[in-house]
Amino acid sequence: MIKSWHLHKSDHKFDITINGVNANGIDAEIQIDNDKTVEIDEIKGNIIKFKWYVRIADTSYLGVRFNDFEGQEEKFAELTNYYNSLKDKQKELHDAEYNAILSGKKPLDYHHEEGEHCSGDVVYGISAEVVRDLHCGRYIDGFGTVIDYELQGSDISVMKKHYEEWSKQQAAIKAERERKIKEFEEEKAKMLKGVQWDIEEHSLCDEGGNTKYYIHTITINDETYVFQERNIFDFGRVINPCYSISPGIESGGIMLRDDDGYYWSHSKGDKAIRITVTDTELHAYQIVAKYGKFVKAGIRM
Repeated sequence: MIKSWHLHKSDHKFDITINGVNANGIDAEIQIDNDKTVEIDEIKGNIIKFKWYVRIADTSYLGVRFNDFEGQEEKFAELTNYYNSLKDKQKELHDAEYNAILSGKKPLDYHHEEGEHCSGDVVYGISAEVVRDLHCGRYIDGFGTVIDYELQGSDISVMKKHYEEWSKQQAAIKAERERKIKEFEEEKAKMLKGVQWDIEEHSLCDEGGNTKYYIHTITINDETYVFQERNIFDFGRVINPCYSISPGIESGGIMLRDDDGYYWSHSKGDKAIRITVTDTELHAYQIVAKYGKFVKAGIRM
């Protein structure tokens, strides 16, 4: 049954017509000032949203908002109530067709298309939803939903089998991710047990502009170590001690590792200095290295 409503706002006339409902949506349109007609995408609250932009008095609009109903409250309420009642009907029709396609009772709606930059079996409407939900195709802007190459020409039973395999793979990926997260959290809890860790945020300006750096103060078994963590422009993450690693040497240094273990590398004048790292010192350093602020940061470019 076709129903119409006539509304106005700021000297403009809006004629809304609802032609009916089907599985793909509600067929509704709005004519503006007895001139331009556009399909209605949605009526929600006091807004009628258009499916595309319409120019009204030299301005483009994607909808109309009725803040002041100018005595049209009852008429607008009747429109929205009727529209909302059709949404329930549309969902029933949609779900019935979706299930019919998924069960194989109704064939997929598709045909082969050749484009300048893309070609393949393109599915439409609810068939496209089914294909995307089964992870058997992808939407390409300006072209449509294209069935994956290896599944083109397949019926729904093959796609459902593909989805089962995809689901198993995703479950395995999820399980592995959760295992790694649990392992990470357990290791972190173990490393931080009995540790006091304070972090101060600071700012500086280098050749890459304003950036942050962090001072980490870590106390383990009454031994305190302070490290500076930076993300140096065009170089990457660096962690340096804010204390002298050996008497007579300026604060700083780089931790390295070789066959003999971890050590600090520094210099005094022209002389290279190598200082063995203690177990507690390494523990403190690795807390910053594994859980510091720039763990996931990329190189600033």
